[in-house]
Amino acid sequence: TPHLVATLGASNMWSRVRLTLRRTFRGARVVALGALVYSAGYSAGTSSFGADPERFREMALEDTLLRLGSPRILPKSTRFHQTADKVLEKILAAAEEHLRAQVEKGLVAEEELERLLKPLRRPWEIVVVEHPLPNAFVNPLLPDKLFVHSGEPAAQHETAERRGC
Repeated sequence: TPHLVATLGASNMWSRVRLTLRRTFRGARVVALGALVYSAGYSAGTSSFGADPERFREMALEDTLLRLGSPRILPKSTRFHQTADKVLEKILAAAEEHLRAQVEKGLVAEEELERLLKPLRRPWEIVVVEHPLPNAFVNPLLPDKLFVHSGEPAAQHETAERRGC
């Protein structure tokens, strides 16, 4: 009987080892397949951008708007655009001032300053979208566009536009 108990204990241990190995290989297989799918998508995106950069930007804009719930883009004549333009100028000036202060404090190398200022000096296009939650962001696929949520419901935009705001 002790021999039978030892044999059952050993077989139970090996079944746990096999189960652990099976789960480990299954997990590794999922990770490998995920990496393969990511790599294929990255390659397709890179070749798509290279083939037609303008169409790629259009698709990225459509995708960004779709993720926001397909909001309406407000015309540049609205007060939201005018306000966003003024705020953007102040933000860019403050960011440049901050970087220069970092250089003076020795936290950023003088040689790095121009490289860090370059993105701030690019021509920015502000895209104001009709969205009730106030927010602003830059999509890494569209680095020259600043997306700004209006922060007001659609009905208020139409009323403001009729009044000439």
